[in-house]
Amino acid sequence: MPQQNAFGPLSHLKAEPSSLVLWVIPGADGEGTLYEDQGDSEAYKDGEFATTLFTQTQSSEGVTLTIYPRQGSYIGMPQERAWQVVFFSIEEPTDVNVDGEAASNWTYDEASQRLTVNVSTRPCSETIVINFKDKETGIKEIKNEKLKMNNEAFDLSGRQMINGKWSGIYIQNGKKIIIPYKP
Repeated sequence: MPQQNAFGPLSHLKAEPSSLVLWVIPGADGEGTLYEDQGDSEAYKDGEFATTLFTQTQSSEGVTLTIYPRQGSYIGMPQERAWQVVFFSIEEPTDVNVDGEAASNWTYDEASQRLTVNVSTRPCSETIVINFKDKETGIKEIKNEKLKMNNEAFDLSGRQMINGKWSGIYIQNGKKIIIPYKP
């Protein structure tokens, strides 16, 4: 997966979530896979697990995120779920669609440049396509500067960073920040 693009489904061990949050940092075309299993056994060794593929593409038509039907099975897996998809570092969209229809359940936070699209509960066997158009998409510039600790910052996996000594690439206020390693 290209570094400009990051996906991050958020859940925890032994959860059988009826809803998931997926964080997406749009960039170059990319993909990611959600892996699920029972969480408390080794049944996955016998093929009892499921995967869900995500792809994100960017074109003149905007950004498209596709959540493909789940493949595989395991005991206790949910048959349906709702999704909350959060897109980071984007301009306010002019148009948001879910499965080709105008979406009504979305919000945009200008201060954090986040688009949140809520997809109602549906079978995990269905494909979900989210598309939005904006003036610009993705990271606007790369700066080699200090991370401002009074603002939220995220790594490229979408994890919010908490106080600490960091080096690497981070997202803050819609910009990619590179912090050189200093021993």
